[in-house]
Amino acid sequence: MLLIPKLRFPDYNNQKEWDAKSMETIFTIRNGYTPSKANPRFWENGNIPWFRMEDIRLNGHILSDSIQHVTPEAIKSKGLFPAYSIIVATTATIGEHALIIVDSLANQQFTFLIKRKSFEKVIDMQYFHYYMFIVDDWCKKNTNSGGLLSVNMSAFKQLMIPYPIRLSEQQKIAECLSSIDSYISSINEKVEQLKAHKKSLMQKLFPKRGQTVPECRFSEFKSSKGWEEKRLGDVTNVINRRNKSNRSLPIYSISNKDGFILQSEQFDGLDSESRGYDISLYKIVGRNTFAYNPARINIGSIGYSGNLKEVLISSLYVCIKTTDELDDKFLICFLKTAQFNQAVENNVEGGIRSYLFYENFSRIKIALPSLQEQKKIASTILSIDDIISKYTDKVLLLEDYKKGLMQQLFPTITK
Repeated sequence: MLLIPKLRFPDYNNQKEWDAKSMETIFTIRNGYTPSKANPRFWENGNIPWFRMEDIRLNGHILSDSIQHVTPEAIKSKGLFPAYSIIVATTATIGEHALIIVDSLANQQFTFLIKRKSFEKVIDMQYFHYYMFIVDDWCKKNTNSGGLLSVNMSAFKQLMIPYPIRLSEQQKIAECLSSIDSYISSINEKVEQLKAHKKSLMQKLFPKRGQTVPECRFSEFKSSKGWEEKRLGDVTNVINRRNKSNRSLPIYSISNKDGFILQSEQFDGLDSESRGYDISLYKIVGRNTFAYNPARINIGSIGYSGNLKEVLISSLYVCIKTTDELDDKFLICFLKTAQFNQAVENNVEGGIRSYLFYENFSRIKIALPSLQEQKKIASTILSIDDIISKYTDKVLLLEDYKKGLMQQLFPTITK
């Protein structure tokens, strides 16, 4: 079987098939380590990068600096791991790697891959960095059983790494994938900027505690009277309709990320009914209803049914509808404010787990302008959410595209 990818750049269509060598042939493989935390001389005023998984989570897969640093006294006899090495997680959180472009150290969760001198002009490390995403998936599937979860290092060392003979082809592949990464990064930056803008806007469009008007107000409402403070219990009602006739309706849960979500999407196609639970005590929820988990509202476990017709949710949830004085979308925005989060913290009760039942929820105060102003504020804030959602969807599409492209740009090696 020829070692040729499904997709190749035109300039290289007539080139020879790719070569492949084992991981241990191309790289010196060494373990990371943690200098003793008990010795302050290893850590105080350190300037040498010491990488952990947190660095990858916060700063991505190409790293030039770390969150924590060590001193020269912390370095073992073999010295620092050289720049343009790869760190790959081979224990604990398996399936992550980074290209490190500075001399550095890393903790023992990582294995360092240091290119041998004989491959200096054979393997481009930017190219290999992208191939490592395939290796990451391999690592997740090839672990030792029993004890601490770890990669099967014997098999890892023998893993065959394919590469084009010409460095220019490797660099072309890396440039192609890097350009997609740059585009994704630019979109993610826009998302973060929009989130910051939304946060700032919400602080200005809602009155601060003890005040009756917000810092910013739309021109058509500037001459209107101040906002009126109400309790949530004055502008919401509890809904408690039970499924006494045992109707077989779609069953939903409330998640802190997505709000109302089908149980079957959370639990591998199964919901409470298919698992044999008694659903006669479940609550029937119709359109335009809020529901929250009283034990998890502090982490945002609250949802809005919107246009859902009739669905079932667990009897554990508190369900409410607004009165005519409160616009639903305005309440959606208020539930995301710092004021509401602080009010939740002030009103929860319980021991190990804190609860916010409706009695306490109803005491939380909300400042209300006219319905027209409520609608204007809500549409402004939620329009930003719509833009963020579109950008987020675009990132997901690009990541899927990149994954599919990589499957075609790299040949598959079968043993």
